[in-house]
Amino acid sequence: MVTLTTRTCRERGVTLVACRLNNDGPEPRVARVASQMDPPGTAPPRHAGEDATLRVALPENAVVGTGFATPAEPSEPPARLIETERPTEEQSDADVVAGLSDPRPPHDAVVAGSPEAEPPTDDGTPALEARFADSETRIERLAAVAAATTVPAATRALADEGGLAAVEALNAQVAKDRERLLAVADRALTLAGRAEAAEPPMDALERLS
Repeated sequence: MVTLTTRTCRERGVTLVACRLNNDGPEPRVARVASQMDPPGTAPPRHAGEDATLRVALPENAVVGTGFATPAEPSEPPARLIETERPTEEQSDADVVAGLSDPRPPHDAVVAGSPEAEPPTDDGTPALEARFADSETRIERLAAVAAATTVPAATRALADEGGLAAVEALNAQVAKDRERLLAVADRALTLAGRAEAAEPPMDALERLS
C-alpha cells in the first residue's frame, strides 16, 4: 500500500510542499500525486508528470521524497495521491532507481573546500544569496525594458541599458539565470522531499531509549 504525507513551508512568497511517499508493499509501484494548490506549482523535472501532476517511481518497501513549489498560499491538503500502478514492462530498474530522491548530501553538509561548497560573502551570507540578488537585479532591468510599450518609453529603456546590443546581452544572461534558478529549485525541492522522507519515528525511538 502506498501512502502520502505532506508538509508545507512558506518562504518569500513561495510555498514549498514536501511530499513523503511510503510504499510498504512487496512490489514496486508508480504513484501519481496531484497538487491541490492554485496555481499547482512547479515539480522537479524527474518527477514532473502530465496535467501538473507528479509521477514517482517507488521501489518495494521504500520511502521516496519529492515536492513542488507554488506562489499560492498554503492550503489543506496541499496534495493528494491520485492513483498507483505497477511499473510498465518497458520501465527498467534504472527508471525505478531514478525515481528515488537525490543521493547527494544536502548543501549544508558539503565539506568546505569541495567543488560544491559555496564560499561565504564578506558579511557571512552564503554566496547563493548574492547570486539570487544579482539575478533579481537583471530580471528587474529586463522587465523594465519589456514594460516599455511606447516608442518614447522603449527609446529611454534602450538608452538606460546602453543600446540594443546591451539589451540583447542582458536578455541572454537572464535566460541563463532562469536555467540556474530552475536547477536550484529542483535541488531545493529534492532536498525538501528527502528531508520529509528521512524523518525517523521519534516516538518509537524515545520508547527504546
